[in-house]
Amino acid sequence: MAQGILLDTSGLLEVKVEDEYFRVSYGFHQFAWFHEKDEAAKRVVVVQLTNMGVKKTQIASAFGVQRSSIYVWMGRYQEKGIEGVVSMAKGRESKFTEAIKDYICALHKSLLGDRS
Repeated sequence: MAQGILLDTSGLLEVKVEDEYFRVSYGFHQFAWFHEKDEAAKRVVVVQLTNMGVKKTQIASAFGVQRSSIYVWMGRYQEKGIEGVVSMAKGRESKFTEAIKDYICALHKSLLGDRS
């Protein structure tokens, strides 16, 4: 995960994906590395880079995310801190209750049973 390090003033952001890991360098220093499926780590690194003054357009391009997502993550960070950014679920909250999910699963199983 990201570490506090001294950065030079070049402002150079480089993000590579190698062997399923994001490798993030900023100002010619390794800043962070994390698995490409670790969305929480991605959000944390994006928030940290934004707080360090890196342009949102540059971050969005480097990580392949929408600028609007960065604004949402920053709002969550300002509201709930880093724990709020880590605990964010991807996508919208499900409108299905557990009872509806159970009903759909049971119906699916019964329909598959008819095909046997």
